[in-house]
Amino acid sequence: MVRSAPAKGPDVIAYQQLRAAIGLFAFFLPYLLILGAILICQEPPRPSISDYYYSCMRNVFVGMLSAIGVFLFSYRGYIAREYWLSRLASVTVIAVALCPTTPDGPTQGQRIVGCIHLACAAIFFLALAYMSFFMFTRHGTRMTAQKRVRDWIYRGCGAAIAVSVLIIGAVKLGILLDPTFHAPACYMLIFETIAILAFALSWMVKADGFTWLND
Repeated sequence: MVRSAPAKGPDVIAYQQLRAAIGLFAFFLPYLLILGAILICQEPPRPSISDYYYSCMRNVFVGMLSAIGVFLFSYRGYIAREYWLSRLASVTVIAVALCPTTPDGPTQGQRIVGCIHLACAAIFFLALAYMSFFMFTRHGTRMTAQKRVRDWIYRGCGAAIAVSVLIIGAVKLGILLDPTFHAPACYMLIFETIAILAFALSWMVKADGFTWLND
């Protein structure tokens, strides 16, 4: 059953602006990190988005993830489950920013912090996937052609995020079980970028950022 959203008063407009900010920050994150490192540091692409913590783009990485976390913490949603999922995503993405991924030649402490980083990143993305696939599709007015397309986009974005996380996890597990296993080059960078862009698209659509999709 489709749940009706409130009329577009000031609170709803503020929610749309908040969703748009979250989506835009997520959308620009991979481009700023990858292109910034190439143009400013003259560095080739790193193996993952998280590895940009160890580049000259560290402040951008930490700052943008923290901003996304603050925006998500401010987002309340329409139902309690959406509220708590956004809080969970907020806390975990800030933890991702503050607990760096495991560097080369790590100490035992850095390995532990790296494990926290991976766990929080997985929880963050899976919370967003759940919100996109199950929560965003519950909102809206009566079923229209535009809402049907929006729901396809939400479900597609949620599935893309979840599949990307599962692929990264499967490759990580393969490396753990077989040290001779050679993972594809930059596989984490590719699938993290897919997950981030799917997250961004989902939230920008939810913010009514594409007029042709609006009722």
